[in-house]
Amino acid sequence: MELTAEETAFLQRIAARWKRENLREERAMSLRIARRRETAWKVIDSLTAEFRRRDEHLMRVVLFGSLARDELLNDRFDIDLAVESSCCFDLLGITMDHDFPNADRLHRLKSELAADIDRLAPLEVKNKRAYERIHAGADDDLDYAALGYTIHNIYSLIESYAARIAKVFENDIGSIHWHRDLIERMTLEIETVRPALWDRDTAALIDELRRFRRAHLGFFTRIAALIEAMNHDSEST
Repeated sequence: MELTAEETAFLQRIAARWKRENLREERAMSLRIARRRETAWKVIDSLTAEFRRRDEHLMRVVLFGSLARDELLNDRFDIDLAVESSCCFDLLGITMDHDFPNADRLHRLKSELAADIDRLAPLEVKNKRAYERIHAGADDDLDYAALGYTIHNIYSLIESYAARIAKVFENDIGSIHWHRDLIERMTLEIETVRPALWDRDTAALIDELRRFRRAHLGFFTRIAALIEAMNHDSEST
C-alpha cells in the first residue's frame, strides 16, 4: 500500500518532531548527569576526608563502578567505594549518614515543592481578602479569626516546604525544637549538599509567623478545652 504525498509529509513531520524531542531530552539528561557527577566528586572528597579523620592508618579508598569508568547512562548512578581499613564498620556508618540524593528523590521533591507553591496561591487570596475586610472597617471577632487562620495556614505551608528539603538533603528535621531550628537551618549553605533556602532577614520574618502560629494554636486549644468543659458541665446538670 503506497502512501499519498500528504500522508508521507505527515509522517515526516512526526518523525522530525520525535527527533527534536529526543535531542532535547538527551541534552537535558547530559546536563543532569554533569551536575550529578560534579556533586558526586565533591561527596567523594568529603567522605575521604572524613574516613581519614576516623582512621589515621587508612590504607586505600577505591572508586569503582560506572562513575569510575565514566560510563554514566543516566542521572540515577550511585557512588561505589571500597576501603581497606581496620575500621570498616565505622566508615560504613559515616557513608550511611552522608546522604547522596538519588535522582528519583530529587524529581519527587521537585514535584512536591511545586505542589506547595500551587497551594500557596489560594491561601494568599484568602489572606488578602480577610485583611482587606478588616482594613475596610470590619471589626467582628470572626474577621480577625479568619485572618489568623490564613496566616496559620501560610506559615504551615512554608514550614512544610522547608521540612521537605531538610528530609531529602539532610535526612532529618532536627531536635525537639525543630520548628524554630528548621528556620535557622535553612539560612545555611551546606557545601556539596544544598544552597541556603533564604537569608537571615527572611528567616526573621518567617520566625514571626511561627510565633504567631504558636500563639494562635494555643488560643484555639484553650478555647476548645473551655467549650468541652462547658459541655461537660451542661450534661452533668
